[in-house]
Amino acid sequence: MEHEKISRTPLLNAGKTLTEEGWARTPLWTYSRKEARGSGLREWDSYLIIDPERSFIMLSESGSSGMKLWNRITYADIDRGKCEMVMSSKISLASHSPLPEDAASDSEITFADSSMTMAAVKRGRKRQLLMTAPYMELPDGNCGIKAHIELSGNSDEAISAAFSLKEDSSRWGLRTIESPMDAEGIMFAGHNPIMLSGSAAGAFCYTRSKLPRPVTSAIILCRGWSIAAGEERYINSITYGGKIDKLGSMLFTRMTDKWIVSEEGSRVEIEAIPVAAASDAGITKEFIRCSGSFRRENGDVVTFADAYGIISYQGM
Repeated sequence: MEHEKISRTPLLNAGKTLTEEGWARTPLWTYSRKEARGSGLREWDSYLIIDPERSFIMLSESGSSGMKLWNRITYADIDRGKCEMVMSSKISLASHSPLPEDAASDSEITFADSSMTMAAVKRGRKRQLLMTAPYMELPDGNCGIKAHIELSGNSDEAISAAFSLKEDSSRWGLRTIESPMDAEGIMFAGHNPIMLSGSAAGAFCYTRSKLPRPVTSAIILCRGWSIAAGEERYINSITYGGKIDKLGSMLFTRMTDKWIVSEEGSRVEIEAIPVAAASDAGITKEFIRCSGSFRRENGDVVTFADAYGIISYQGM
């Protein structure tokens, strides 16, 4: 099993290379934007909201790369199998990013222009999301969305991982995924109010990276459990009842109309069928309906059908 980290350490050493690969149950690598700054640094935070009863998935993202700051809202209609996306970007000459350095500390970010407004506020275990996209054409014919959603964390554990290229430790990635979180709130599709159902759940993903390309990764969500999986093995895990069960390497196989995701020890077998997809800047995000099973470290086997999530990969 991969190295589990249990004590805090700086992410980078004096040569700006990764100090130590591994995974942890909380964010233990100390990230400094000043030390990390340089060619190829990309930062982004994302919030994934699923509500199977209300038949939608929503993704809110904020990021920076060099002097470019960007924000993106993607809305997927599960029943209609379509999604819409709105994105705004600008060039900033400021030397700082609006994103927080530390995934665990209280923080707040805001953005507003004519196409959208976004705000994300973290206080303790709660995260408040405010989003508007007044001109987004929704798959059901309505125009515009507004949402006020509160995410509540119920666990002291959040999978965190640091990793680098084998041949170049100056090319590294740092990720923390907090999931599953209970999701409550209201969304307006056009003028129609939609209260989130009792099955709504959310995930927060923090990524800081100097890797030359994004790696294929997936998050699958239900209330009470979640699975994080990716080409980079350190992030692979089950979170169940607030506790992390670490997984080994995962294999992603793309068939004609579905993905098969499996774990090297046969602890996870998932069939993921895309219900909608959106692409931007060479990255495709597919919103997926999943069925399958996973085996926990204590031997319990959990089977599921109609779980939802997202898989992200480079290319169309």
